[in-house]
Amino acid sequence: MAFAPSAIAQMPFAAKRLTVEHGLSQNSVQTLLQDKRGFMWFATSDGLNRYDGYTFTIYRHNDADSNSLPHNWIAGLCETRDGMLWIGTAEGVAMLNPKTQHLTVYKHQPTNPESISPDGVLSMREDRSGVLWIGMRQGGLCKVERAPDGSAKRFVRYLHESNNPQSI
Repeated sequence: MAFAPSAIAQMPFAAKRLTVEHGLSQNSVQTLLQDKRGFMWFATSDGLNRYDGYTFTIYRHNDADSNSLPHNWIAGLCETRDGMLWIGTAEGVAMLNPKTQHLTVYKHQPTNPESISPDGVLSMREDRSGVLWIGMRQGGLCKVERAPDGSAKRFVRYLHESNNPQSI
């Protein structure tokens, strides 16, 4: 069903302001996303917040848990077509499986050239072919080559090389 623009302008619209008083971990939100199940996800500098319309669930880094977020500063969110939620932080990325609530964490490994870049995530997008791209804070780009279960097999880094005019 299509609506004329004037009909849309007359539809009732209600906005709800959400703050720390409502359970949000931090009032400054870098980005947000509504997933396929209807949850709202808020990326903040104090963790990832999932909102179900009533309450918040907050995901944070925990030094004692290697399967927690790599860092509390969240800048990128992307739900891929397979339903996985990718979370970009200041120190790597995590993939959240919404069915199991299991986080898989990917951090830079200095001796592994197929690990993610070391400079923190700025943005994340999935292209039409289903390839996940991660924009890094210092200007690099990572392409995620994924396994059939949706997890990352390796990260292909694209960096600027001053002596290579074909580089980004």
